[in-house]
Amino acid sequence: MTKTFHLPRFIQRYSLFFLLLFLFQSCATILNSPHQKVRLRSAMEADSIYIDGVAAETTRNGKYKLKRDLKPKHIVVKQDGYIDEHKTVFQHHKSPLTFLLAPLPWASVPMGFVSTAAGLITFGASAAVIPLSILGIDNNKRSYNYKKDIYITDYRTKKPVTQTNYRRLNFNNIKWLKDPDNRNISITRYPDYKDYKRDVHRRKNMSGLEEYMRPVSIDWKAELNNCLSQYIPKDSLEGLPELSIEDSIQVNAYFHYYELIYVDGAISHNSNKTGMLRLSAYIHWEFVDAYGSIIDTIATSTYSGEYPDEERSYLSQSSYELAIDDLLNRAFIQCLESEKLQNSLNGISPTEEILEHQQEAISMNQSSTQYVSTIDQAVASSVTISVKNGHGSGFFISDQGHIITNYHVISEIDSTGSIKIVLNDGSKHTARIIRQSKKKDLALLQIEEGMPEGVYPFKLNPNKDELRLTTDVYAIGSPSSEYLSQSISKGIISGFRKIESNTYIQTDASVNPGNSGGPLTTEDGLVIAIISAKISGIGIEGIAFGIPAEEVIKYLNLEIQ
Repeated sequence: MTKTFHLPRFIQRYSLFFLLLFLFQSCATILNSPHQKVRLRSAMEADSIYIDGVAAETTRNGKYKLKRDLKPKHIVVKQDGYIDEHKTVFQHHKSPLTFLLAPLPWASVPMGFVSTAAGLITFGASAAVIPLSILGIDNNKRSYNYKKDIYITDYRTKKPVTQTNYRRLNFNNIKWLKDPDNRNISITRYPDYKDYKRDVHRRKNMSGLEEYMRPVSIDWKAELNNCLSQYIPKDSLEGLPELSIEDSIQVNAYFHYYELIYVDGAISHNSNKTGMLRLSAYIHWEFVDAYGSIIDTIATSTYSGEYPDEERSYLSQSSYELAIDDLLNRAFIQCLESEKLQNSLNGISPTEEILEHQQEAISMNQSSTQYVSTIDQAVASSVTISVKNGHGSGFFISDQGHIITNYHVISEIDSTGSIKIVLNDGSKHTARIIRQSKKKDLALLQIEEGMPEGVYPFKLNPNKDELRLTTDVYAIGSPSSEYLSQSISKGIISGFRKIESNTYIQTDASVNPGNSGGPLTTEDGLVIAIISAKISGIGIEGIAFGIPAEEVIKYLNLEIQ
């Protein structure tokens, strides 16, 4: 007689539940812990590491715990002196425990046991029992692992040293060079994180990512100003004078290419659709001084860090905004490494080999020369200076053919360095630059043919303190057009002004574009200032400024005998 074995009643009652639970779960689901220990590897040490906004602590063996929840993990590596590195990781491969029972010989179970335990329908003498985890259907959050070793980039971006001089930078022309076919705007999409790491199965699928295809709508100038503000020490700005226009350096940025790299969620068929994004851009930078001269041009090709594409309470902005900030910050830091830019910021002109205060004095022998003493002579000794993109004014100060003008008048000479001088009688001469001061907007020229006949040099007033308000003065120059060369306007000395770091004599004499560089004289032909600028606008008339003659002597280092 065969003895029948009966399972306990409790197991019989709930056997189907336990069997289904077993069939739909893998050993990874059952045996894996809620967290996985991983090692973060980098050749550079980190001061601190944050995981999803929380300062992370290592275990006893130097590893970090990452929660198994099928959500991207945002890792931020902080190190003093470097910008933060952003890394995003996923659970992107099956745990080995998922397949632990696959080779065991239990795919066929006796019918009697199955009938008694669960009453399943059987075929033949046995029932096929195959765990669904082997078929890859088990997507429980514990059945996927992170990589055991996560590598952080060794090429970290070093922060520039903060400088007060960075306040001289002014973002001027920020252009998006848009291709009509949007070929310079690209989105590269990966189905999952594993494909991203292997760089396979990339595709151009924009579905759901249309908002990222509008980079031209971003206020790039505001973004760049945010980057710049980080490197200007706020406490050192107190008490500093305002910057003059001559001190500013214009920054132009031209975006040639923009790419969004987007990685879909950790598991491509998982309902929890989260992802990761990263940006790259090719930008052409141009640094221009106040006179239009290009200081340097730099091209940068830069990637942002990796950011999780989902709402996180610890993130102050959207991931896309943070990625843009990071991208521009890295690109801008590359620009600040320019030696030419740094020299210009620190007052070392890239076009002047000798600093102004180290230049040897140039002797202007004015003791034995006949000078301008009448208005007619003043007109004859004033000149029109014609350059590549316009014209300005100037005047003779020595019988060796030296001419004074503004630097901004001759800042855009052509590649030959040729400067054309036109006298009141229509005769033309060629001049060369002898000395210049960008900071004070001054230049000293000399005509190659020597002093023309019938022309006398002006005498420079060496002391502005001797001047008095309401003194009659005359402005001589070529306003608006070369055909109006050596025009004269009369006014008075309206005031003595200290504007930012420069000293000016104010006058109400009529001044227009083209007058720049011309003399402001007294009735007897004594030059008290060089016309430099005027204030214009609706309802504004009669406010012009000249650089005092004594400043010309000082900053061009002229020796008056």
